[in-house]
Amino acid sequence: MCKLILINGTVITLDENNRIIEDGAVLIEEGKIVKIGLSSDLLVKCKKDVVEIIDADGGIILPGFINAHSHLYSAFARGMPLVGELPTNFLEILQEIWWKLDLALNEDDVYYSALISAVDAVKAGTTTIIDHHASPNFCMNSLKIISEALSKIGLRGCLSYEVSDRNGKDSALEGIDENIRHIEWCNNNKNPLISASFGLHASFTLSDDTLKLCTEKERKFKTGFHIHLAEGKIDVNDSKKKYGKSVVSRLKERGILSEKTIAAHCIHLNENDLNILYSTKTNVVHNPRSNMNNAVGVAPIIEMFDMGIRPGLGTDGMGMDMTKEVYTSWLLQNHRKVKPFSFSPDEAYQMLTYNNAKIASKYFPLKLGSMEVGNAADIIILDYKPTTPINSNNLFSHLLFGSETASVKDTIINGKIVMRDAKITTINELEVIKKTKNLASKLWKRLYLGKD
Repeated sequence: MCKLILINGTVITLDENNRIIEDGAVLIEEGKIVKIGLSSDLLVKCKKDVVEIIDADGGIILPGFINAHSHLYSAFARGMPLVGELPTNFLEILQEIWWKLDLALNEDDVYYSALISAVDAVKAGTTTIIDHHASPNFCMNSLKIISEALSKIGLRGCLSYEVSDRNGKDSALEGIDENIRHIEWCNNNKNPLISASFGLHASFTLSDDTLKLCTEKERKFKTGFHIHLAEGKIDVNDSKKKYGKSVVSRLKERGILSEKTIAAHCIHLNENDLNILYSTKTNVVHNPRSNMNNAVGVAPIIEMFDMGIRPGLGTDGMGMDMTKEVYTSWLLQNHRKVKPFSFSPDEAYQMLTYNNAKIASKYFPLKLGSMEVGNAADIIILDYKPTTPINSNNLFSHLLFGSETASVKDTIINGKIVMRDAKITTINELEVIKKTKNLASKLWKRLYLGKD
């Protein structure tokens, strides 16, 4: 039985042929796409069986966006006061902001920061996230709590816990156990919305002994790893000083790099590093707004494209709006080269669409990121009505520049309507906001006053 039909929109399939269907429609049943075609044809064929009809009213119907590297727990940092002297480099940013924040998180903080970040994702048209979590003083079952929050909203998420030696051996072992617990939970429960990777912080906070233990544990499950790589020069310099080799070479030798591993950032790399990432088929994820915010440098994305690496795109905790991220990535690479058209809108959007889809589809049973029969029904409707001709040749220019004024009208994940007419359907958003304001206020007091 056909349960849901989206009609009267420009359907952007993002399939191999990049089909665009004017006045198109999409039929959804049991979480999957079952038919794609013209609105008039599909309405006639399935009208009796349709439970609900969503009229795109001439807007864009396209696959939901994917965030390939996020930090849900960063939600309570928004507006957080900074006390004392401001950080002057990347390590100080970690030490004075993020590592203090993650140590202060409790169970409620973890749940509600995930919940409100999931709301932000849905409102921005982001239907899948690959998240990297840290809360050392609430580690055990933290990924379970996040899973519950995402499931409450209806957001699809691949979760991992960042293992690090920075808080001592016991904390690192807890992080390893939390990854394993979540992986086993996913394997046993087969929740279509929740999957797992194995999280690692970064090379410079991980000893050889810890990496060895992680690879031994991961080998049983073959989930791959999710790690920050060469985000700041500290990561590169630490590896050279301690191990006499580049950070990429070290991670390859330790068995971390593979076709299921996500390496976020990848900024400070030489040619040999790039060759290793290419040969190991490691999934690079670019995070331009975060990199600019932390002043850590610019990833060599153009060079990656030239040699066959196909990086994805993430926000690294800078919200959930992937249209802002892709727009920034396009501007940044042209600015870096000081040459217009060095990086095209097509290449920028390839990171967000095809590349992110390829990465995320490795972690879920159904194919993501394109509208094809049998694929996951993760679909958004943009309130964007092209005022000039749109075709497969100029599609990404339309999306790049049109996104400045476009808004997400409807969000469907796993065949379920989670936002309708820009209103979240699965929770009372205002009640959640009241709760998050209260929790964030208490968190900030703990951070700076040592009390609730």
